[in-house]
Amino acid sequence: TGYTTTFKITDGIKDYIVTSGGSGYGSGTTATIGGTGSGATATVSLTGGVVTSVNVTEPGLNYITAPPVSIVGTGTGAAVTALIAAKGNFQTGETVKSQANTAKAFASRTSNTVSSITLYDNGAKYTTAPQVTISGGGGSGATATATLNSTGQVSGIVLTDTGSGYTSDPTVSIGASPNEATAKVVRFDTTNKELEVTDIVGKFTDNDSLLGLTSGAEWTINTFSSIENENDPESENDFFESEGDNIIDWTEGNPFGEYGNQGVF
Repeated sequence: TGYTTTFKITDGIKDYIVTSGGSGYGSGTTATIGGTGSGATATVSLTGGVVTSVNVTEPGLNYITAPPVSIVGTGTGAAVTALIAAKGNFQTGETVKSQANTAKAFASRTSNTVSSITLYDNGAKYTTAPQVTISGGGGSGATATATLNSTGQVSGIVLTDTGSGYTSDPTVSIGASPNEATAKVVRFDTTNKELEVTDIVGKFTDNDSLLGLTSGAEWTINTFSSIENENDPESENDFFESEGDNIIDWTEGNPFGEYGNQGVF
């Protein structure tokens, strides 16, 4: 199409997990984000005085590790964990995918086995139940399956094997929603934290996280803009025009001779 999009990416916060909703919270409840980074902001959603979700409004930048989060309000007992993207280096030509519609969950362990899996984002626009993968944590053997509701959301995660040998909580990965936006990497600038992409299918949004399907790199979108790549010789067909001129010399009138001047006959 001749168009590219440049994402300004950040090493800020990609998501929040409410591990305890607490009770007694009212209007004006806020989230305070600590840590060594800066600029992260979030909103707090409540149901009946219980914290149900904390949502990224600004991911911030320069968070080396996940910062502590405090819920400030009239209630007590709420606990929230911040997540930061894995970072890494995107590869030129690889496909990157949005994670806005993909369901998300986390695992907890008791002793050296996985004891539960908590679904904290139901995702959207699934057509079949996605695969669930449990990895890391020093152990092996834990498995789980996802259930899907009639609206295309993951409604639950069923732990089918607790595994063994886990020394820390493993990571739970849920298969991507088929409706996620994708694009191809043109340029990745680690110094200026810019990712330029083309061949975009679907819609990306601010504060979404991008996952490289080859590299495994993951960064959070801060802002983005689309521009027409006017200097791309292939997108503007300059290559075909210049090479065509080398094959047929148009500078000396009609190259097909006098019959070419007689029109259709």
